[in-house]
Amino acid sequence: MKTDRVTVETLAQKARSLGFASVEVATPVQPKPGVKPAKGALVECADAKRLCALLEANEGLRVNPFKTIDYWKNGGLYAALKAHSVEIPFAFFLNSAKPAKEISRARAFVKKIARKGLHYRIVSGASDEYELRSPRDLAAFGILLGLTREQALAAVGESK
Repeated sequence: MKTDRVTVETLAQKARSLGFASVEVATPVQPKPGVKPAKGALVECADAKRLCALLEANEGLRVNPFKTIDYWKNGGLYAALKAHSVEIPFAFFLNSAKPAKEISRARAFVKKIARKGLHYRIVSGASDEYELRSPRDLAAFGILLGLTREQALAAVGESK
């Protein structure tokens, strides 16, 4: 993801014009042995065992599990996510080679984390201004993933 100053400013300006109150551009961190990520860092990893070990050793991380192999059927991952926030990035599904398959898997995953009472957020995950979506679009995406309207609006940060 590009995070140079011009891109960050462009994304922030476009996000505000779409109706977002606050804008945050995060660069995902890959877990490395012996390196503890900062609290609130966005982490992602293809290996479920490494990701679970990282989550169990830390608290307060933001996690993108959608790049983890077989994330939707990994029981250990659900347990490891308890003290963390799951980020559901719209751009991941937008740019997927097989979006229908990814959405189906994510639907099962999101229903399960909502049922378990885990914290989750629906985010744009945009790397440029053309991938940004309005809060209402993201809420509609949450409904597509099986959330109720209220859950989807809360996950996006809307209060209505």
